[in-house]
Amino acid sequence: MKLRLSTFLSGILLFVSASKVGAQVTYSLGNISYYEEFTDGGDIFDNASGAELGMWANSNGTNKRVVAWRALKTAGDNTGSNRSLQVGDVFSITVSATSAFGVIGFSLNSSPSTGSWANRHSNARVYVQAAGTSDSWRVHHNGGSTTLDYNVSSTRKDYRFNVYITSESTCDVELIEGSTTKRVYNIAMSGTSGANISHFVLYFNDDWNGSSNQNIFWKQTTQHRASGIVNLGYYLATGTYTPGLITNGLTSNSISSASANAVMVGGDAGSNVTLSADNTYTGLTKVNTNATCKLGSAGGATNTPLGTTAAGTLVSSGGVLDLNGFSLGTAEGLTLNGTGISSGGALINSSSTTATWQGAITLASNTRIMATGTGGLNLSGNLSGGDKVLYIGGSNNTVLGGVLSGSGGTDGSVTSLYKDGSGTLTLQGSNTYTGDTRVSSGTLIVGTGGNLGVGSDLYLASTGTLNVNLSCTVSSVQEWGNSNGGTLSLGSGTTLTISGGSGTVFQSVVSGSGNLTMNASGLTESLYGSNTCTGDLSVNAGTMTLSGSNQFGLVTVGGGTLNLQRSGGTTLLATTDVTLSSGSLNVDQSQTLDDLTISGGTLTIASGATLTINGTLTVSGGTITNNGTIAYGAA
Repeated sequence: MKLRLSTFLSGILLFVSASKVGAQVTYSLGNISYYEEFTDGGDIFDNASGAELGMWANSNGTNKRVVAWRALKTAGDNTGSNRSLQVGDVFSITVSATSAFGVIGFSLNSSPSTGSWANRHSNARVYVQAAGTSDSWRVHHNGGSTTLDYNVSSTRKDYRFNVYITSESTCDVELIEGSTTKRVYNIAMSGTSGANISHFVLYFNDDWNGSSNQNIFWKQTTQHRASGIVNLGYYLATGTYTPGLITNGLTSNSISSASANAVMVGGDAGSNVTLSADNTYTGLTKVNTNATCKLGSAGGATNTPLGTTAAGTLVSSGGVLDLNGFSLGTAEGLTLNGTGISSGGALINSSSTTATWQGAITLASNTRIMATGTGGLNLSGNLSGGDKVLYIGGSNNTVLGGVLSGSGGTDGSVTSLYKDGSGTLTLQGSNTYTGDTRVSSGTLIVGTGGNLGVGSDLYLASTGTLNVNLSCTVSSVQEWGNSNGGTLSLGSGTTLTISGGSGTVFQSVVSGSGNLTMNASGLTESLYGSNTCTGDLSVNAGTMTLSGSNQFGLVTVGGGTLNLQRSGGTTLLATTDVTLSSGSLNVDQSQTLDDLTISGGTLTIASGATLTINGTLTVSGGTITNNGTIAYGAA
């Protein structure tokens, strides 16, 4: 028999309401002329003045089945144009029901056939149903079904379902009953990919619930709405989720007005969302905390896995963007926050293939970038550091090809660039950053076109190396801590100029064949290690103190002060030529030189020290204060 709503709580109520409410279309279900119907011992009926659709299925001697197909439209009163569900759409429907001996369900279909019970799933992309009086609601999708882990009840309840279209081939399904929410997320839909879900289908079989026949009611509120947001990977604990093509959508009540989509990548640490399609969405791509977004292809010149370049990509603190060996086909802006998952990097390349990020990068907080695979990571765009610290690590090579700018953030001091890990970082941009450069471990290379910022102090730890392959300037060179200095290597034909700073700083090893110039008034730079650099040393301002052994070629004092004060051995090689034109040359310990030319300034030989000249002593000006001994010939 047909039980109407006037019998109160006598069945299952499903209703869809459809009027335009802002960015949504709400369906009114009560008018049965809106449907194509199949009945075999059941029927549909209007209820609540046309707002709701009731169903019954209990005629004796029949199969007790009823199906209703309805096209999705731009208006909920069944006027307007047919409009298929789009990426970014949310389809919501509520059913008031008790359990049923048969099955209660709804299906989202692509141009389905009608006229039979079997056709309720004709071209179904996804459907949700509960079969039997004690069954859980289940989501049926490509590859099988997944339980929502929530059983139907013999007591009437309102079950609200939300279906989120996350790509042309994937969706999420959510069940809400009272304060309970259940989810089946990150699932592949059945059928042919595309924005082709044209109908929703409602069905009911055998309404006996174990004690009585009960109607069901599809009820307020059933609607579709263009959300503008695509969530990917949420509630994904492990494994990889790969959605299909992600596009913009349409406004809810239109077949022509675009609705831009933004993509939000979620998931737990240990899972990842892999984007592989040439996606066409124009909104922001945001990688949230604990989530990993991995590239699965390079994409084209306009559309990449990260959509178009219109809004760029943002990595939240604790999130990760993994280039995975792919270089995007176009330059996209990237904003980075934080150090990634377990400090493994907010931007990484985990692949054995070198990957390049072409677009500009902005640091919104202190940020770590890592080449974590066996392949390298190239950053060819400019990088705006602002008042943040950029950490570069990993076991493989990273190249900064653009300009690193910014004043730096606090990390022991005001730091702009912090290099750690065993890999190599190469700077190839005309950098303008002003914070410190710190090399904790691995190798930092100043390559073609590169420099070490403007007025940056350089700190080297014992496991860190700086290779200067292009002339550049720093404010000072100093060890990380007491007796914790790394290696400064000066490449052939290059000059490292020390031009600023204050106080006294220390550095251990200087190697290579390049030149070192001291031009820092107010700074005392003390080199105390066994230095093997064979280039020239020039002291033009400030104080340079040499207290270890050195192999510099020509030493020139043209201002400032050079102190030779190695104890227990000579500071410079006996073959070294020294020129003093202004400033001071102080010989505090015995020293042998080849040629010494003095045209100005002051030469001071400390008491007890002997200065031996193997070559020629030429004096045309300046002052010699000899408190020790000047000798000629081999020492």
